Amino acid sequence: NGSVEGIIDPKTDKDWYICQINESGSRTLSVTLDELGSASIWIYGPGDRSRERLTALNGGGENPEIIDSFPAGSYFIKVGPRDEDSIGSYSIEVK
Repeated sequence: NGSVEGIIDPKTDKDWYICQINESGSRTLSVTLDELGSASIWIYGPGDRSRERLTALNGGGENPEIIDSFPAGSYFIKVGPRDEDSIGSYSIEVK
């Protein structure tokens, strides 16, 4: 469980995070885009296999989330701009 804030700037920026899940079970990964116009978020699970991809759009005030069962292990989360005009701040929370 935890949260992190980041900034995409310049528009070619990609941010990487590591999330350790100690016990298998249901988790929620939510994204708040703040100033970032749109973003693409990838989750890479144990074994470096792409588990799931979430594309987040900042429109209508919706903050996308993934609710899924995750096996124990280390996960890598990558955040990048969805389009060339997307720069700004965002936050990610895993609970």
